Amino acid sequence: GLLTLIIGLVSNLWGQTEFLFRVFPAAGEFAHELRLDALYGVNGLKGYYDDEYEALFPSDWLFDQRVALLKARQTSPDDILGMSPRSRRPGKAPDGVTPDAAWGPAGGGQRPAKERQNLSVVKQRLRPRPSGEPQQIADILGEPRASLEKLLRQTIAPEGSKKTAEALEANRIDRGGNIYYRYQWRT
Repeated sequence: GLLTLIIGLVSNLWGQTEFLFRVFPAAGEFAHELRLDALYGVNGLKGYYDDEYEALFPSDWLFDQRVALLKARQTSPDDILGMSPRSRRPGKAPDGVTPDAAWGPAGGGQRPAKERQNLSVVKQRLRPRPSGEPQQIADILGEPRASLEKLLRQTIAPEGSKKTAEALEANRIDRGGNIYYRYQWRT
């Protein structure tokens, strides 16, 4: 009896664990604090936790397999087994900026372009100034709203591309001495 209940809750059998988090919001908040939302949806969201950032995404979305494969190709076999410090193999990453993590609904890439949704996390180290001092993201990007508008206008939906993009939200977040820009838009 009790063992069956425990197994059912741990395995989220028929969604009962997520249901309990909805019925008892305090349990959901506690699960989020313990980062159990990486396994179970809490209030319709799952959590992703990295050393450098956290992300929340809809609980029915999946990790983008293309990003997972790219990261696997960049990681040495010893890194996969946890036998060496985190490092990337040189020369294995494609040119340009690629997401560090991305999620979307199952079958999202097969949907018509107007119906596609995703969440991507892109991180990139800033080159030092010629003097050797580190650059600040605010010096490069400026104000969050203006930089989002520029991104949409020049990259996401440039003039003549027949694409449209609407800026929804642009924030600057200062956390733990690091500055992050968070953008949200609709294409």
